[in-house]
Amino acid sequence: MNKKTLYIVIISGFILIAFGAWMYLSNNRNLSPKPDTDSSQNNQNNNQEPSFSTSTVPASGGQNGIISQIDRHLTAEERKKVENNLAINKELLAGMPKETSNSQLYKLHMEIGHQLFALGELAKARNEYLIAAKLMPLAYTSQTALFAVYLEMKDIASAGIAIKKAVDLAPDKPDTWRKYIAFKQQQLDASNKEIGVLYQEALLKTNNNIDIVVLYARFLGQTGDYAKAINFWQMAISINSNMKDIYNQEIRSLEEKIK
Repeated sequence: MNKKTLYIVIISGFILIAFGAWMYLSNNRNLSPKPDTDSSQNNQNNNQEPSFSTSTVPASGGQNGIISQIDRHLTAEERKKVENNLAINKELLAGMPKETSNSQLYKLHMEIGHQLFALGELAKARNEYLIAAKLMPLAYTSQTALFAVYLEMKDIASAGIAIKKAVDLAPDKPDTWRKYIAFKQQQLDASNKEIGVLYQEALLKTNNNIDIVVLYARFLGQTGDYAKAINFWQMAISINSNMKDIYNQEIRSLEEKIK
C-alpha cells in the first residue's frame, strides 16, 4: 500500500461536519475539513484534521525531502472560495480583542489551518496547527490535524509523534487508535506481535468499541490466528447483532480454513 492510499485509509473514519463558512464546498470535491463531533474536554476538540478526495502532486519541497506545498488541482472557482474564507478568518483573527479565550483562538487557527491545507500550503497549515496546539494543549484534534499534514509533507517522524500524542490525549477515541495502528503497520513495519498488543490496548481503552473489535478480528484472521479471530467475530455479533449475517460469513470462512 503506498503512502497516498494509507493517508486515505487513515482518515476515512471521521464524520463530515462542514464549518459554516465552508458549507458550500461540501457539494463539490469533498474539500471541506472533517472535524470530530466530540464536545468533551470543555469543547477543546472542535476541529479535526482536514481530509480531501482530490489527488495531490508535490509542487515544492524543502530540506530532507519534506514537502512544503502541493498542487490540489483546484478549479479557479474552488480556489477563490477557499481564499475568500481564508481572508475572512485572517481578518477575524487580526481583530480579536486581547480578552479572546484560547478556545476561540484555537478554533480560528484550526480553521485557517484547514483552509491553507485545502490550498496545498502544507507548511503554513502546519504552523497554524502548531499554534492551536499551544493554545489548547489537551485538545487531541490539533494533533490529528498535525498528523494529517505531516503525512502529506512526508515528515514521517513528526507524523508518528503527533498521532501518538493524539492517542495519549484521547485514549477512548477509536479513530485515533485506527490511525495509530495503521501508521505503525504501514509506515513503521511493526511486527504482528506489536500490532496485536496495540489492538489489545485499544480494546481496553475504548471499552471494546465495535470498530476496533472488527479490525482486530480481521487482523487475527489475516495473520493466521483463526480460532481467536472467530472469538472476536462472535464478540462483534454480541455488540452489533444487526451485522450478524456478515460477521457469520467471516466465521464460516475461518472455520473452513481450520478444517
